[in-house]
Amino acid sequence: MPATSSSRRRVGHSIWEGRRGTASGLLGLSRNIGLISGASLIGAVFAYGAGTEDFIHATPAAISAGMQLTFLLAGALMIGAMAVVFAGASERTSARAQ
Repeated sequence: MPATSSSRRRVGHSIWEGRRGTASGLLGLSRNIGLISGASLIGAVFAYGAGTEDFIHATPAAISAGMQLTFLLAGALMIGAMAVVFAGASERTSARAQ
């Protein structure tokens, strides 16, 4: 099951039936915009970490530095996302217990 199906279900229940197609289209659009902008930003982070935009003449050390910075940033973003998910899950669990 795709990761977006739960968000579509949540949004779908709160939207008037005649507008569900529009809401689904907007969810897809926001996902695609996020993918495109994320890929562009990660490429810019790599270029910044490598210290050059001319990758053909870049040294292996510069490419390695760019890759290290890119993966460090991606890892930090994943850890942050997991923290947000776990914090939300613990809040929902404590709210149900009350």
